[in-house]
Amino acid sequence: MKAISRFPFHLFTGALALAFAFTAAAESGSLAELGHPKKVALKADNGAWFARCSQCQKSVNNGYPETITLHVKSEEPTEKFTQFEMHKLKDGEVAFKSDNGMWVGMCTDCIVGGAKPDFITVHVKADKEDDIPSWSKFQVEELGNGKIALKADNGKYVARCNSCSPGASYPDQVTAHMDDTSNPFAQWEIVDVD
Repeated sequence: MKAISRFPFHLFTGALALAFAFTAAAESGSLAELGHPKKVALKADNGAWFARCSQCQKSVNNGYPETITLHVKSEEPTEKFTQFEMHKLKDGEVAFKSDNGMWVGMCTDCIVGGAKPDFITVHVKADKEDDIPSWSKFQVEELGNGKIALKADNGKYVARCNSCSPGASYPDQVTAHMDDTSNPFAQWEIVDVD
């Protein structure tokens, strides 16, 4: 009996929950399958779409001209810059390819005067999925309320960040700064576009 009580159930249940999340999301049709990207859009808690925005935030040395903001509030994500190819990767994580051919990624200390260190931008070039760096890979967590969370490689959740980029064209930017998913800012509705 003592050997059983020492079994790390928290590790087992965590892995089981992650496997269930991927299975549930795949069955609902919202996750891409390995080798078969799926076009999706992400809707924030404020009803705006996760969208590529050109020259909307001031980046260091203008090195990150394409950033993610939440500036499109429409019933459907009809604009190309609100639609992303979601690729399920061999390691179980996902990556998002923008309409401009670049990958969504996290950049650290790249936004001038940013209130958070890690902003989500569209800056990563990779010809093959195997070339996608860790900062462009996200763990998907099913939240059970029709929403998902995306965990970045810094261990934080991707979330809406209000007024976090001084002088930005729109008030809501996207950063990887939340420690957990209890805040609606870190909860995303994933919508199939195809």
